[in-house]
Amino acid sequence: MRLPGPGPETRVEARGAVSNVLRTVGLKHRPSIETGDADFDRRFAIVTDDPEWAAKLFSPGLIEAISADDVRSWTLHGDELLMVKEEPFVVHEIDRHTTDIVRTAQLILE
Repeated sequence: MRLPGPGPETRVEARGAVSNVLRTVGLKHRPSIETGDADFDRRFAIVTDDPEWAAKLFSPGLIEAISADDVRSWTLHGDELLMVKEEPFVVHEIDRHTTDIVRTAQLILE
């Protein structure tokens, strides 16, 4: 989905076991920012080229929606919002996926 303007490369992804173990001992699997929401930071990594911009982007509403699985992992690449579906694509789920990406875009643009 195209957004009105570009932003720094930013990616939200679920953390794996290795990432959480490294965080526990004070190391990072890959550079990511912390939001201050302990549960969110334990479950998700935010990888970005611009930590200051991303810190402003992650509003409580966006954090809550991601935490509640209302939106899926996504990447902001220039002016494109990309969402990756890991399971096989099913045609009758197009409406749900469209709703997911529109909801994410709305939260990003707030």
